[in-house]
Amino acid sequence: RGRPRTAGSNFDGIVLDILSIIVHLCNNLRVIPAIGQPSASISMSVRLRKPTTKATTIRQMRILLQLSFLCFGLANTAIAADAAKLYAPCQACHGAKGEGNRKLGAPNIAGMDVWYLERQLDNFANGRRGTSPSDTHGAQMKAAVATLPGAAERQAVATYIAAMPRVGAGDTASGKADLNNGKTQYNSLCTSCHQANGAGNKSLGAPRLTGIDRAYLARQLSNFRSGARGAHPDDKTGKQMAAISKLLTDSAAERDTLAYIGTFKP
Repeated sequence: RGRPRTAGSNFDGIVLDILSIIVHLCNNLRVIPAIGQPSASISMSVRLRKPTTKATTIRQMRILLQLSFLCFGLANTAIAADAAKLYAPCQACHGAKGEGNRKLGAPNIAGMDVWYLERQLDNFANGRRGTSPSDTHGAQMKAAVATLPGAAERQAVATYIAAMPRVGAGDTASGKADLNNGKTQYNSLCTSCHQANGAGNKSLGAPRLTGIDRAYLARQLSNFRSGARGAHPDDKTGKQMAAISKLLTDSAAERDTLAYIGTFKP
């Protein structure tokens, strides 16, 4: 007691906290397993040591509620601490704030939709992405994701990244791009899934495009076209993008489209 708690001791600390609360609770309640319940769904019946009165019942309900809220808060604290620890290796490429690193080919990921992050982490973990010899960046990500023990850890990391404040792309200059043509191309090929403002559409599995580095988007279009991404039979949304990417074969059209996407607010 009184010893500072580290990230590695979060679980043990939470167990001790919960046990101490349960001990306090059991001083006021007698908890008895209900008889005859199916083993898959064990229920508990709570009996008071003293004759039940309205005041006693309210007091016991308050204790139960406090226990529930405290356990929920402790669990959330542990998950956040563990997620930060799990994300630490990602900082080498994606940065402490998820701002990315263009020199390393690492996109800015801060504030991405959690459902999309979870899907891509699962794709890397299950061989649906990052297996093509030509996708060197994907291979790096596949190896990095393999260090996460399981789905719960991938979900924790995705939630941690999604909570980061969004950052804008570092390459928004349009240069020689024709933004009017880019808008035409985007509205023709992309709006139906990614929306007119690039906000994405969860129901269609289309991620947000706002604030994403242009170089990263260009590389992914190339990967979709070549089959380095979206070729796995279980990657349904990847197959859709592979088909769309083949409609942007003209380099000028792609340049204009990406430049137009770069005008969207993060």
